Amino acid sequence: MSPSIETSIRKLHKDCWLIGSVMICERNGIETEDCIASWIDESGTTFRLREENNHVFESVDASCSAQDRVHFAGTSAAVWKIGGVYFKVKSHIALMEKEADIISFVQSKAPAIPLPVVIHTWVDEPLSRTFLLLKQIKGKTLAECWPSLSPLQRTNIATTVARFCKLLAKTSSSRLQSVSGFGVIESSLTKYPPPSRPSWMPYRLGPLRPTELITYLLESQPDTLPSIPDTFYFYHADLGPTNIVISETGSIEGILDWESAGYYPWFWIATKPLVSAGFNLPAGSEDRYAWAELLTSALKLEGFEQALDQFRVWKNALGSRSTA
Repeated sequence: MSPSIETSIRKLHKDCWLIGSVMICERNGIETEDCIASWIDESGTTFRLREENNHVFESVDASCSAQDRVHFAGTSAAVWKIGGVYFKVKSHIALMEKEADIISFVQSKAPAIPLPVVIHTWVDEPLSRTFLLLKQIKGKTLAECWPSLSPLQRTNIATTVARFCKLLAKTSSSRLQSVSGFGVIESSLTKYPPPSRPSWMPYRLGPLRPTELITYLLESQPDTLPSIPDTFYFYHADLGPTNIVISETGSIEGILDWESAGYYPWFWIATKPLVSAGFNLPAGSEDRYAWAELLTSALKLEGFEQALDQFRVWKNALGSRSTA
């Protein structure tokens, strides 16, 4: 990916940022007809987003990108914080679900689930990436506040998240897919991408009907197949401790990072916490697996069953990584 994902936002000067190839964010900027969105931070300062058609991105020093950047992961994701708003940047290809559309879908189906507020989103086609602006949710992530929570508070959080999962699973589909009928991003259930595929490029699974899923898994000529369901259930799929925001009193203020959400096999809902490192607590925690185990127990009480054997059969059916 060129330019690299961590250089997607570049600071022009103390009050102005170039956002990808087509947008400008300004502090105390003058409101003009091309203003697309605006917000006010905690200090009362106004920030405005407007289109930039002068195509100056490549002329701006990439070293300016590190300012205000709070996270970047590998070659496909980075986050900046400007004026109290998070700017999420993700690599993008055609026929790929946008997180903002998933958030809107969840708001319509399960309004009881606390979600981040979307300020604006767009696809930057020349740079093959999406930009998503989200208001900050007050609180700390579960990963940050875990040591200070009581056992009862931890259990209550797990119970609430499990109930959210049950609420979401009331929505189902006849295909393994995203909310708009595209493939999902779930590496644990997907074959390895070809070695020639760039690392930044998302690798989708689906959309697949049950018969198509059988064909997909049979391509590697496995000895056995997992049980293939007729129905798939809506699931967040990334409910690790960094994606749950907790208030000072120990209640859930928000659920973050919906980009992997979609319709999955029932067994995956309670099984993924046990097989994904994304559910682990931070290094140095007394028990890094405590959240995954607590959530799985809460999911069981809501009628979800973990199925590690089923997952192992699925993984075996995917085959090994190709070196060709």
